Formats: sequence, structure tokens, C-alpha cells
Amino acid sequence: MFLISGAALFTYTEAKLHSFYENMEKICKRSQILTLKVTITSPVVTSPYSAVRFRCKVISADDKEVERVLKNKTLRCSSRNPVPPIGTITIQGRYSAPQKAKGTLNSHSFDQRNHFAVNNIHGQFQISRILPDSAPPPSHLAIFSHTMRTQVHSVINRAKSEEVRGIFHAAFLAENEYRSRPLDATFRKAGVVHLLAISGFHAALLLTAIVTALKICGVPYRPRMILSVCALWGYLFFIGFIPSLFRTTIMVTFFCLSTLIQRKNHSIHSLGTAGLFWLYLSPHSLFSAGFQLSFAATAGIILLQPVLCTITPKLHNKRSDFLISQMMTPFWLSVTASAATVPVLLHHFGTFSIYGLFFNPIAIPLMAASMWFFFAAVVLSPIAPLCGLSILGAEKILNLMIYLSRFCENFKLSEIIISNTTALQLFAMSILIIGLCAVHQNLRKIFLLHGGALSIFLIAIVTLQSSTKTTIENSEFKSPHATVNVIIHPDRDKTAWITAQGKSDEIRRMREREIEPFIRRKKVTKVPLFIISEEAQKEAHEFIFSTGFNPRIIVLRDEHLSEENESGYKKLDLRYLVSSNAACSLKIETHDTGRFIFSIF
Repeated sequence: MFLISGAALFTYTEAKLHSFYENMEKICKRSQILTLKVTITSPVVTSPYSAVRFRCKVISADDKEVERVLKNKTLRCSSRNPVPPIGTITIQGRYSAPQKAKGTLNSHSFDQRNHFAVNNIHGQFQISRILPDSAPPPSHLAIFSHTMRTQVHSVINRAKSEEVRGIFHAAFLAENEYRSRPLDATFRKAGVVHLLAISGFHAALLLTAIVTALKICGVPYRPRMILSVCALWGYLFFIGFIPSLFRTTIMVTFFCLSTLIQRKNHSIHSLGTAGLFWLYLSPHSLFSAGFQLSFAATAGIILLQPVLCTITPKLHNKRSDFLISQMMTPFWLSVTASAATVPVLLHHFGTFSIYGLFFNPIAIPLMAASMWFFFAAVVLSPIAPLCGLSILGAEKILNLMIYLSRFCENFKLSEIIISNTTALQLFAMSILIIGLCAVHQNLRKIFLLHGGALSIFLIAIVTLQSSTKTTIENSEFKSPHATVNVIIHPDRDKTAWITAQGKSDEIRRMREREIEPFIRRKKVTKVPLFIISEEAQKEAHEFIFSTGFNPRIIVLRDEHLSEENESGYKKLDLRYLVSSNAACSLKIETHDTGRFIFSIF
């Protein structure tokens, strides 16, 4: 039901967005510099290039037509001038619409417009000036929220490890810019990267901590449940509307209401209602990885875990059966959440962690213990010694989890990578999972045996067929002022050459969001050459640091580039590489089949 409603809402919202961008294009042609009065709605974060970024809601504009189109819309702003952390400001600058994916030679380009639509952002605004204005003082709620966030920051900064601080920033405040990229890669391979993002798991830990604290204080059952749900809603508004947190809040609210009025709660109905509400707020989320992973994992736990628990071996001894059940339940929980999300993971990222099936039952309790220590540190922050002890305990546990997660690097088969997932593979996996939930209990083992064997056979055949392709892949990634080409030769070692040209900040965004995930997905093992324009040569070194590859870098200066094209950036002149006496030379051989091979010598 909520999928049909979501598709209808998506069509309607997409039509409205198209009309909005057309209106803004006409306005920007008439007046490039806009003056807006906005309210800051997110934390002000410093980017790697010394600019500050934040989100704001437009209140008014100096032009009536601009105000009509932009009023109450959310924009993502960037500025090199100091920006107050909260309140209302008047800004001048340029508006730019988010860009659609422009890679003409691949399907993995980052679609900024879709990303903005999922987060209800209506464009970017580059601030040139912040005008003095007699704005009203910030609301008491905004001041309280900023004070709380600052207090939590001071607690987090007590941790000595930068990786641990990044985890706390991401897992409690949804400030993902503090996350360590190498640690992200390790956690992704270990199958526990979901612990770095706020989800229902973190909300459940917070809710449990609140309920326990209120119970210790002697608060009766009904007021305790009502206060706990109110606190969870307060946390949702404090952090912002994230699909996983919103889903959990809705489901917990329904569960508590059904308990209070003594009615049976159906978890799958609550999940569907939460999905319907969220798609009403953000219809574009229907096709986003975050929404699909969050709801697929929860649906898998609700529908699949009871199925798998029925096949737990029984010894017909009460104590032994109880112990086996307690040991197998966390494992089945990990298996069901992983199985339900496999099609989504392979479609969006092309990877699935085998190590995570066995590591999640260990990592989840460690993360839970660490977060409870962290909650205690926040509550005890006025008492410095107790706060320090609590944060020390949380840090030690997280360091243990990081240490154990790095063991996945020792196992070659810790992660399955399918670079080109086909519709047949996804269909076979989805039918197996849905059938396992729907089939009669007496037929589940037979269905799992035969259906699982058939699904694995189909997936293996399609994967083998796709792996025998021998054509060279030339994947192109574009932004308004930058282009990156990744040329992959289908040899045994999966060798890739990279060329990059354009503005440094745009190449950085493409490197982080598109190029590095694309290279992981394609299972590239060697990058012998990185050709880059002089302006962006720093990004070649950042690529080496982030991925561990050690390519030979060729920096092309302006005299080695051809004239600017209509998009405003220069093209690489590969003839220079053949004719010059550079640090290394490049030879291009063209075959009758139209393929080309790079030879480095």
C-alpha cells in the first residue's frame, strides 16, 4: 500500500520540482545576485576547504517573485564569511540548482538533484555577503538545541581517539562529516557500517536508557512510557528527520499506545504506517538506499526471524534448548537483517559482507555497551570525574570493536563484490526471501533447500557470464566544471587508469562520492596511473591516502591542455603524453575492434 502511495506522491512531487527549477532558472537569468532573509536550521559545519556549510529556510526576499518561489524552501548554503550558529540572517549570493548525474558512459554517477530531493533541499546558495540586519533574537527552542549540542560536543571531545570521536558524532548527533573514511571502509567490509549511522538500534538504546532512568526514579508505568515516547520525539526533532529514526519513533509510538489502551500491536502494520508517513514527507526516498535499507532490514527481522527460529535445533532438554535459543537468536537476527538487505546492497553498492553475519552478534552488544556509557557521560557531564570515567569506558569498548572489525582484512572472502548486478539476480534473491516468509510452516525447509539452490545457481550463472566480458570500460563522471574518466582494463588484475580535470573542490566531491566507491565496486586491484590537471593535483594524493593505491601521478599544466569547451573546463590533450618526455609516457594502441589499450613505459 505505501509503495503505491509513494509512487503516486513521487510523480506529483517530481512535477512540482520540475516547475520550481524552471521558475528559478528564469529568475537567475534576470537577476544573478539574490538577497534573502533566512533562518539557520542545521549546525554550521566547516568544510575541508575552509568554507562553512549549513541549511537554511527562506523567510523572505527583496524581490517579490523570488519570495513567491523560494519562501519556506530549504537551501544548502556555503560561505567563506563567519556565520552565527543559530538565528535569522540576511544573505546575498548566487543560487544554483542541483545537478543531475552527467556521466554519459556509466550508470554510477552521483545524482545531486535526487539527493537534494530526498532531503527536501531545493538548491545551493553561495553566499558572498552577510548583511547587517535587526533580526529578532533566536527562539528559546533554538537556543536550547544549540546549548545541548555544544554540551554533547564537549563530552565527545573528552575521548582521545579521533576515530572514536567520529563514531560518537555520527551515531548520536548525525554529524557524518567527522567520520573517518578509512574506518568507514573497514566497517563496510566488516558488515557493521550501519552502526555508524543513527538507526532504530540507537533509538532503542536511548529509549531503554530513558525508561530505566525513570524506573529508578520511581515513575509509574504509564507516565514512564508517555515521557519516554515524548523524549524520543524530542530527539527526532533535535537530530532531524532521518528515515530510520522516524520509522523507529512511529513504531515505538504505536507500540506504547497499544500497550496503554491494551490493544494488540501488529509490527508489520506499524512499519507500513511509518513508511506511508515518511513517503508523504519525502516521496523521493522511495528510490534512496537509506530508506530501502532501513525498511527492508526491519521487515526482514519482523517476518524472517520467526521463520528461522523454527529451524533452530532442539535437544529436548529444557536448559539446553534455552541456552541454544539464547545463543542462536542474535545470529538469526543478524542473518535476517542481512538477508533482507542483500538485494538493496548489491543494487546500490555492489557489495555484501560475509564477515558481518558472524561479527554483528558481537559488534552490536559492544556498540550498545559503549552507547550506554556515552549516555551516562552526557548525563554526568556536570561532574567532571564521573563523566571522564564514563567516556573512558565507552572509548575502550569502541576501540575493542574497531580492533575486531579490522580482522576482516585478513580474510579474502570477508566481502562479496558483484560489480554489475542484473535484474535477474535481484529478482531471484527477492523471490526467495518473500517466498520464505509466505510459504506454509511445514514446507519452509523444502522451499529453502530447493528455492535457495535454484537462486544460487541463477546468480552464479549470471555472475560467471558477466565476468567473461573482455571489453575495456571507459566510465565518465561529470559535474558542471570537472570531468573524471576511469578506464578499466579487464585483465586478471583489474587495472584502472584515472584522468581528472577541472575545479579542485568538484573533483574532491566526485572522488569521495563516486570514484572511490566505483573502484571498490569494480574490484579494481591496481591503479598504475593517475593523470590530473595542475589545479587539482592535491586530490591525487588524497586518493592515494584514502584507497592505499600507489599510482604514478602525471600533473598536466595549462600549456598541456586544449582550449575550454562549452561547459567551461579544459580537455586533456593525450597527445602530450605520447610525444613529451614526461616522468612516464603513455602509448595508445587502437585495434580494429575499436578498443584501445594503455601501455606505460
